Amino acid sequence: MGAIFIYMRGDLGLTLQNFKEILLMGMTRGNPLSELGEKQRLMRRMSEEAVARLEGPPVGDGDWMPHVGIFETDSTLVIEMDVPGVTKSQISLRIDGHLLTVEGARPEACREASTVCLRNERSYGRFTRTFMLSESLDSEAMQVACQSGVLKISLPKRT
Repeated sequence: MGAIFIYMRGDLGLTLQNFKEILLMGMTRGNPLSELGEKQRLMRRMSEEAVARLEGPPVGDGDWMPHVGIFETDSTLVIEMDVPGVTKSQISLRIDGHLLTVEGARPEACREASTVCLRNERSYGRFTRTFMLSESLDSEAMQVACQSGVLKISLPKRT
């Protein structure tokens, strides 16, 4: 199997959401070792995202960036994107040349004036993810499904 998916990239640096996550983690109470583990996982994830963003066209833009899994079989490239709380009708897909762009939005949980948000660890707002695709994929035959908070994009290989 060849590498059908070419590369992803984005801007380096802390996002406002990541900075807020670090601040909120420092304000929690409980087991200090557990908190240290959480901070290590967050820093590892942020450094992995920074490295991944060095390679290729922009990964995405927006208030948050859904995590993806990219899989390849002999006949298909599959992109799975975690979008809990977002319906298929709230997502748009666009192919321009060899770029696949996925855009959408997740509403804020504490959006009513009478609601006081005590803690919100969930990302919300607009997102955009962009993927560069190989010429060997048939984007005209792309299939899209959204179930249980996972967007699944299947792109068959040309024969």
